[in-house]
Amino acid sequence: MGRKRAANGPNRSEAIRDYLKAHPDATPKQVVAGLSEQGVTVTTGLVYKVKSSSGLGGSRRRRVKRRKRTTAPQATPTAMSTAGASAGAGLTAQDLFAAKQFTDNVGGLKAARQALDALERLR
Repeated sequence: MGRKRAANGPNRSEAIRDYLKAHPDATPKQVVAGLSEQGVTVTTGLVYKVKSSSGLGGSRRRRVKRRKRTTAPQATPTAMSTAGASAGAGLTAQDLFAAKQFTDNVGGLKAARQALDALERLR
């Protein structure tokens, strides 16, 4: 429950709003110091709360959340030809060409997969 205000005492939040209108670039510590000279005791926490609730605070930049990649980046033909298969970096363009010829020779992709599955079982 909040504090009770004195019968004839000033409204502290209103005093903060008035001070901020007169000094828009004042920091919360400066507001506390300025109001204490006027005889109004406030805390920096109250100044922050009044600034944020009344929209008198400075505009803060919001962080932009970046989306995570859902797919792997596409390899370019030059990257594929320069990457060696023995290095584990991927297939070379020559490897892909040989795979295409194999697929055509066995009668399509489905037949090539069946042949590779059979080869895997033999190992």
